[in-house]
Amino acid sequence: MKLKPILSGTEMIVPVNLISDIVHVAAYNSHISPESCLINGLLAFNIYKYDRYRDALEANECDRSEFYNGIIENEKSIQLLLFSSSICIITILIYYHMYTILPVYFSSFMYKNIKTLDVPVKPFYVSGLWTISTCIIPKYTDANVLACISVFLCIFALTNLADIADYTEDIKYNVSSLPTELGIDSTLNICLASSLMSTFTFTQLEYFSNTFYDYIYILSNIMPYFTR
Repeated sequence: MKLKPILSGTEMIVPVNLISDIVHVAAYNSHISPESCLINGLLAFNIYKYDRYRDALEANECDRSEFYNGIIENEKSIQLLLFSSSICIITILIYYHMYTILPVYFSSFMYKNIKTLDVPVKPFYVSGLWTISTCIIPKYTDANVLACISVFLCIFALTNLADIADYTEDIKYNVSSLPTELGIDSTLNICLASSLMSTFTFTQLEYFSNTFYDYIYILSNIMPYFTR
């Protein structure tokens, strides 16, 4: 049994919660609750894993990578993990009366279909989804608008940078993205503008204090451009 295909998705738990906590401290001067960490972690794991699972199922047998073959070989275990994490997410959201988050979560099962729409909805959907996870859920009834804007712009830039890297594959599989629709150079300019605006709005949060913790978030808006 190969562990990598089974454990895939766990690598998303720390970044999602780290971004959420950094922004929460800068906006409210307090850390996110254990309950928020749990919900964010489960959402990150479940949504990412389900997307990879569908990718593996839909990939032609001759085109499957070793990772995708590992998913197929461990399909039963992965199905159990997906089912269990889905039940946990639904149960926790109901327990904490986060009923309006439920349709947002259910929409993630249509992510594969969203990626194949004729218009590039994907980066807006992904940015909105993770903004809800990192900003709305921890402060469900009183979310900070500036914090939401900053995270949305940050994720929007990162998503489109990833789409630039996947340009050839997206063309091959007819995935609509900003790079395939607007071109790589135009998309890169949009990413730069989004990252700059994300950084600026983050520094305007009430408890932003130029600490190392704050600069971890700022680096997330800067470092991707040095690794291209």
